[in-house]
Amino acid sequence: MKRLYSLMSVLLLSVLSQASHADGKRWYAWDDVVKGGKVFANQCASCHGAKAEGKTPAPALNGTAHAWHHSFSQLKQTIKKGTQRLGGSMPPFEEKLNDREINQALAWVQSHWGDEVYSLWLKNTGGRK
Repeated sequence: MKRLYSLMSVLLLSVLSQASHADGKRWYAWDDVVKGGKVFANQCASCHGAKAEGKTPAPALNGTAHAWHHSFSQLKQTIKKGTQRLGGSMPPFEEKLNDREINQALAWVQSHWGDEVYSLWLKNTGGRK
């Protein structure tokens, strides 16, 4: 029941956050956000929180921590390879998630970034390349 509630919360947050990004300036489509919410709920939320708010030791991914400082390729690489090899605690997901699922999870995460944070990410990293 808790997992169902978590998934429903994730999907509702996706709907609400997507509504504020209807200007079409984001790289992802609504379908990516919805599918990414499911990927995130199943693979990421147990460590990063149902709302990407972060839980010790996993950082917040909702735009309030440092994730937006990284390029799209760095974010994907972190998901694929994890951070354990660097002394962190995140396991690799390259054998659990394919590129499409990783992109969808990142779409869901970035849908939680406010327009100011997203704009800074675009300016500082060049966006999705």
